[in-house]
Amino acid sequence: KSSPIEQQPNLAAVRFDQLARLPRGPRAGFARRHAASLRALVAAANSGGLVGEIWVASGTYRPDRGSGARSATFQLPPFVSIFGGFVGGETSLAERRPRIHRTILTGDLAGNDDGTFNASNATDNCRHVVTGPPSSDGPAWANLDGFVITGGWADGHEPDDRGAGLLCIGSSPILGQCEFVMNSARRGGGAVFAGYYSNPVVRNCVFAINSGGNGGANSLGRVGLACA
Repeated sequence: KSSPIEQQPNLAAVRFDQLARLPRGPRAGFARRHAASLRALVAAANSGGLVGEIWVASGTYRPDRGSGARSATFQLPPFVSIFGGFVGGETSLAERRPRIHRTILTGDLAGNDDGTFNASNATDNCRHVVTGPPSSDGPAWANLDGFVITGGWADGHEPDDRGAGLLCIGSSPILGQCEFVMNSARRGGGAVFAGYYSNPVVRNCVFAINSGGNGGANSLGRVGLACA
């Protein structure tokens, strides 16, 4: 069965709700499945500004469509707010509970990471779990709120040696109520790397067990942030 956004790709709302209920507001949407979440991001990016928000239900999401490609990433669409922490029946942002209904974006493509998170089981992880929105006219913003970002393993060459959790290249995302946990970069910014005129905003986020070489993970304590 087709999802509503596939039937009407120019809707001003993105609702990936498997019950196929009609949107109750101009900015509502649910992404309940891995594939649906990717389609939601693509639809938002190609909507010409019609899609303003995407609501994502709790669950674990991987960016590779099952291919195992380490280059796979969740790229944030410009000028779109993406909210996690839903169950599926909410009608307002105030009803979500991101700390309870955890919405996880993971780079653990094989599903074999454990609590220690080391090279023996992470070298097949994607290099950047999330990347900032693309922009040709200066840094673009996007809002990511209520997600757990984990399992990024940036062990490649520039820029694939930094920003394992989130890589910002000329972009300025707004991060709220997110948790960056167990991401590692060979060079810098195990959790977040922001460079090349990026200017991210971080609010009420948690950083734990992130690492990076060349001081990247230690430039702001142990949070795994690096700016260049």
